[in-house]
Amino acid sequence: MYRKMLNGCYLELDGSFYEQGKKHGEILKADIQKNIDRYRKALNQFNLQKINYEKLVHDNFAFLKKNHPEYAEELQGLSDGSEIELDDILFINIPLYFILRWLPDECSSILAHNKATADGKTYLIKNRDMGNGWVEHAVIKRTLPNGKQLIEVSGAGMITFPGNVINCDGLAVSTSGVWSDKMSFDLSSVVDSHALINSRLIAENATTVEEAIDYLEKMPRMTGLNIVLADKAKAVSVEVTKDSLRVANEADDIIVRTNHYEHLDLVELNPDREEYKSTYYRKERAEAYLQEHFGNIRLQEMIKIASDHENGPTNTICRHPHDDVDANTIYTSIMVVEDFEVWTTLSQACLSINNTSIDEAKRSDNQ
Repeated sequence: MYRKMLNGCYLELDGSFYEQGKKHGEILKADIQKNIDRYRKALNQFNLQKINYEKLVHDNFAFLKKNHPEYAEELQGLSDGSEIELDDILFINIPLYFILRWLPDECSSILAHNKATADGKTYLIKNRDMGNGWVEHAVIKRTLPNGKQLIEVSGAGMITFPGNVINCDGLAVSTSGVWSDKMSFDLSSVVDSHALINSRLIAENATTVEEAIDYLEKMPRMTGLNIVLADKAKAVSVEVTKDSLRVANEADDIIVRTNHYEHLDLVELNPDREEYKSTYYRKERAEAYLQEHFGNIRLQEMIKIASDHENGPTNTICRHPHDDVDANTIYTSIMVVEDFEVWTTLSQACLSINNTSIDEAKRSDNQ
């Protein structure tokens, strides 16, 4: 099943991994090519040959092929279905451009559950913020060959790092990058580690928060990430570096993660506040808003905070490019764990969802 959305599409996939990739490629061929062209253009400003970028991509693909051959099959299916060279498909699926900090990936994950919400349900927002232009995205509902179902939101043609995903067991995963010059990485580990933590792999191999943490601990990785995990019984934040993992917020009904660490063992890796104001402003604003509405948070409140423009124009939760700042919220997605639902707008929420209350209508009539 395929359905066009305002900015992107909804796609249902089943069959073998190769068949899913082939169908994905056939249907989203044009969007995949747009993503490849945009990423190539964005990276043209860097001397890729200086570090033999193509070899690094192929080395990491060899790791993926050895350890997760089903992904190699799906990537080949993407190539065959879209009639786009496999090297170009690999270029957008091996995200070394994030690790090298060439392309910004600044996101916000915002969760409310238990006593914080009016209905006791678990709501988990992902605002995906990226720079250097737009990225074509798709909401994909897939049935794996073993029968397990996932809903993920990811770039067209990009299967190795969805921004958020929920599985049929009710495990939800949302990620946000942690970027600082104080963090190190080793390009030689490209041969035996994931270039970026793959949230889909977590959802494929875990059914609960605890299982997801166990899987993450064993996952070889080149760099770190902030991850929010939730199931019907529990929600936590997991702060990951290339060689360590810290779990926090286990007793909290509100969890917010942006682009810096909170755990005391890891805060020394953070950029200074003045150096990276946006990550601190976004976290503090989201927490303040949810605390203000504690006990009465519904889907509407989650949409409102995802659309929030306080501390603008640079440090807002809902982000728009301006002047020399190119951070752009390219989608807002809200997972409702107990309902196994994902609500997604493939643009800034403020542009796609208009809230008009009776009181606002009356005020308009009186003006």
